[in-house]
Amino acid sequence: MKKHFKKLLAVAVATGLMATMTCMSVSAEEADGVVTVSVEKFSIGQGYVSQPKTVPFYEGDNGIDIVKRAVGEENVVVTDGGWGSYISGFVDNEGEIVLPDCVAEVLDASTFTGRADADVLSEFDYTSESGFMFFINCDSASVGISDYMPCDGDVISLRFSVYGYGADVGCDNSSWGGSESLIGDVDRCEATKLIAEVNAVGNVDISDEIAVICDLDSTQEEIDLACKNIEEKLNPAEETPDEEIPKEDNEDKKPSDTGFSVGMLLPAVIGACAIVSKKKDKI
Repeated sequence: MKKHFKKLLAVAVATGLMATMTCMSVSAEEADGVVTVSVEKFSIGQGYVSQPKTVPFYEGDNGIDIVKRAVGEENVVVTDGGWGSYISGFVDNEGEIVLPDCVAEVLDASTFTGRADADVLSEFDYTSESGFMFFINCDSASVGISDYMPCDGDVISLRFSVYGYGADVGCDNSSWGGSESLIGDVDRCEATKLIAEVNAVGNVDISDEIAVICDLDSTQEEIDLACKNIEEKLNPAEETPDEEIPKEDNEDKKPSDTGFSVGMLLPAVIGACAIVSKKKDKI
């Protein structure tokens, strides 16, 4: 009997250790938070390179790591500059250029030089001032993307600019003699988050709303209305039932914590084995 007890004890201990190691492994992979990432080419009238997506971030991640997670590492072109690494381009299909009115007033599309690579949208494509500008929560970032440390809930936007080193996508460069923002203080952060939520849910048609949000000529009122419409589509009004439906007992449907259950099982198994051992000894 003592041999059987030792075997049962060994199995119980091994099971408990495995559960503990599993819990520690899962805990080590827990995200520090989530951010929403979008890659935009509104300045040339082509919408998104990559639509908004919410992704987790982990200890030690910088902006480049996060963008690669959202878009796919194979779709991101990183360049090492004298001040650090930055994202110089994205894999992207070339399309028809339709300049927003605010950009067409200062640029003529017929003078554009085209892309260096038809399959990649990159810095210096179309104009000598073009490139991807880095925004955090709709404000032009004060740090390079390789130095950016994420905060939970941040909205990260990479916006392709063809004029004024970002003036066409919201940068105000007048302080150093450059151009003021061509689009004013229009805020698309809430819209970006809502689109990411729709993309996570799926099966919600918001193509009309996206067209408004991607148009640099849209006013804040128009964007706010588009956001309201998206929210209504995400949370359609439900009909009030004739009779109140009793609430289900959610306690019975909560997912079990496997690691905790096994951990609680360990002393129970040991105790049971000890009781069986004592009974056998008395016999």
